[in-house]
Amino acid sequence: MANPQLGKVIKTGMKDSRWLGWSKKQYSVESANGVKVIVHYVGKWENGVLKAVVDFKLK
Repeated sequence: MANPQLGKVIKTGMKDSRWLGWSKKQYSVESANGVKVIVHYVGKWENGVLKAVVDFKLK
């Protein structure tokens, strides 16, 4: 959450009308004990700048 621009875009053009103009992103990280965690979230970009990030989910 501290650095959401590190994630990669995995889906643009969300079908749900609540998410128009938003992109689904993913960030993978390995914990200190070796467990891989994938974080999915939705980001809103305006003029190439990330303006908002919401809806975090951990896998």
